[in-house]
Amino acid sequence: TTQLKENKKHLVGKSLMRHFEGIGGARGLVRSYDADNDAYELTYADGHSEMIGFNDILKLIPKSWQQNDAQACVCAILDNLTATAFTAADMPSPNLKPSQYTTPNSFEAAQKAKQKGLASKQKKDLPPLTGESDPSKVPGKNQPLAEEVSLELMVIAYEGVQTPLPALYYDKSGAKKVAEQLAELARRKNSNFSRLTDQFSDLKQQKKIPMLRADTPNLMPFLKAGLSLKEGQISDPVDSPFGFIIFHRVPLDVITASHILISFKGASRSEQNRSRDEAKKLAGELAEKAQKGEDFANLARMNSDGPSAPKGGLLGTFGRGQMVPPFEEAAFALKVGEVSGVVETPFGFHVIKRDR
Repeated sequence: TTQLKENKKHLVGKSLMRHFEGIGGARGLVRSYDADNDAYELTYADGHSEMIGFNDILKLIPKSWQQNDAQACVCAILDNLTATAFTAADMPSPNLKPSQYTTPNSFEAAQKAKQKGLASKQKKDLPPLTGESDPSKVPGKNQPLAEEVSLELMVIAYEGVQTPLPALYYDKSGAKKVAEQLAELARRKNSNFSRLTDQFSDLKQQKKIPMLRADTPNLMPFLKAGLSLKEGQISDPVDSPFGFIIFHRVPLDVITASHILISFKGASRSEQNRSRDEAKKLAGELAEKAQKGEDFANLARMNSDGPSAPKGGLLGTFGRGQMVPPFEEAAFALKVGEVSGVVETPFGFHVIKRDR
């Protein structure tokens, strides 16, 4: 048994699938493995299910099979393959007591229970409202839209929305109630929006929109709630394809910069054949020329491998979180008009100039 378990990945393969292809009137289906009891749930064609042990499964393997095939079948069960068909009606049923039979819908019930368990983990245990509300965090009515903002956000998902979560606890009305409570919590004096997001948001993969512009083409309607905020204000929950979103406007931390990209063979999106060492050397030479006063835009047009080369390397305005970390760190550390040294990212070697 130990040897089979150690070699299960090696043994489960095309030979097993070949034996199961085209078999009609299957005797049973493997549904799940109970590690605590070292037993397996087998649901038969007539609807009833049994919990059977490892040796009982070996009895189900036809004697005509070669040893490797038998091992592969058992290992497939150990590997928890769903709907793995056994052979036809001449296979003996395991010698089990009637008390060990489960209901015909045991697998479906188990799946529902599993989903319910996953969903219960998304229930929000919110702290009570204490302290005073901060009027400066509450938006007024009909505030004009800002041209550009930076936002933090918190998402409360409900059944039916787009989400990376495996299961959701709340329906739409329940999620709205929770989101309204969280908005009130976030507006309390001395509350920390980021901390609340870490605790309760259902979309922790995105905690911030570094820069949102009002003139963005095809701007999604729910984002206008963020554009209407003044700095420091927290929105009411707004419905979206991802659930109810609460926005918090934070200071806009953006710069305008240009760059020269020298890529090499093997770098991300690179079409160049130069080696990494050659690319690094060229980038160093260009950085030195730019730092000595040569026209940066002209150097970029003549040498950069990036798509911004025709524009003199101009990247435009961007905020924190929009560029890869090494590039962002170097660009934000520059003073206006200053040129960086060589900065490496997955795309190659960069020379960066901060324009404003």
